[in-house]
Amino acid sequence: VIKEKIEGKIKADHDDQGHWYILPNGDRVKSVTGRILSDKSRLIKWAVRIGFEWMEQEDRWKRMTPGTRDDYLKGAILAHEGVRDQAGDIGHKAHECIENYLNDWIDKERRPADVRDFIKYDDPRVWNAVRGVEKMFIKEKLWPVATELLVGSEKEGVAGTLDAIVYAMERDELCLGDHKTSNAIQDSYAMQ
Repeated sequence: VIKEKIEGKIKADHDDQGHWYILPNGDRVKSVTGRILSDKSRLIKWAVRIGFEWMEQEDRWKRMTPGTRDDYLKGAILAHEGVRDQAGDIGHKAHECIENYLNDWIDKERRPADVRDFIKYDDPRVWNAVRGVEKMFIKEKLWPVATELLVGSEKEGVAGTLDAIVYAMERDELCLGDHKTSNAIQDSYAMQ
């Protein structure tokens, strides 16, 4: 069913402006995540908080002088970029390991003996994310069916990449999976 109804119907068309997809009707649409992030009010508040926290480090508020004010302002403005980029790097690495783990499981039709065989990074945050997924799959008795499927809606004018479809054995139902590695659960995750 997945090969017949989903695979190959939507095409990725990413560029330096973001993630875009071509729907079966030919429309080029923004990704679901890109559409959600169009409302940047929450991100602006987060960036301001990170900049403020940066100023609190090393007593920068007290050390600032009229001569260093512009340098400190620039540092506060850019502080969130380092945090964002580091979090994105961790998320990307964890996602790669999880995808490899699930694809091996699908290909061999059995759960790999040890998820650690798929973790090729030394960062403990990556390890925690990947081990957390393994723990969830075991506890909830989940079985991966497919990964990295391009899905979308012509009616809604959006598309995206679905991380996984999993079968919940005890509930006898298919579930959509989207790997998240952030420190908090966001309302926008439900939309994704």
